[in-house]
Amino acid sequence: MEIWIIAGICAFLIFIAGIVILFFPARRKIGAILTSAGTLLMIGSIIGIIVSFSHYQQVQNDVFNYSSKGTSQTTPEESKTYQVNYEDSADNIKKKISTITVEKKETYSTLESKSVEGSITIALEITNNASKTLETYPNQGQLEANKVDLNGGDAVLSNFDTTEIKPGETAKGKIVFPVDKLDKVSDITWVSYSFLSYLKDSSTPITTETGKIELK
Repeated sequence: MEIWIIAGICAFLIFIAGIVILFFPARRKIGAILTSAGTLLMIGSIIGIIVSFSHYQQVQNDVFNYSSKGTSQTTPEESKTYQVNYEDSADNIKKKISTITVEKKETYSTLESKSVEGSITIALEITNNASKTLETYPNQGQLEANKVDLNGGDAVLSNFDTTEIKPGETAKGKIVFPVDKLDKVSDITWVSYSFLSYLKDSSTPITTETGKIELK
């Protein structure tokens, strides 16, 4: 939706520029072209915003409908939270994982637009001890586990919304990875997680790779 909003602003500026140029007789043809182009772009942007908003609303409704099915709570056999002690302070960036939760529970995946059998949730904390702002993308990370290889967490189910962390600040949240096939929670005995970060104005990635984290 943000792209369509930006396109709409650009279209409006083109339209205004065309209107102004129309006041100059020698350039009226250019003004007419810019005005027409700006008008068409604004119409297209409005349509794009409406369609994007409708899609977002539909995804939200689907998630709500699936989460509303049934009122019974998960039993201990269906959900297990493992206390882990992963910590890495390389590149002056402290990454800490405190818990990993495996659930055998019907979950609506907005990535695949369907219901899946379970999920793996990582509780992540990042502290920026560097001198520059950190741009980080844990939601776009790669998760591997027993017979599981997932690229990217679910943006709607996850709540790690911060992508920029200023020096001295800490960001924390949870990244949820829907799992298509999961017979039982105990099938997942290890997890490996990786994601990329960048220091401001640097094109060199800072790669976080946890390696295998045993779930006990």
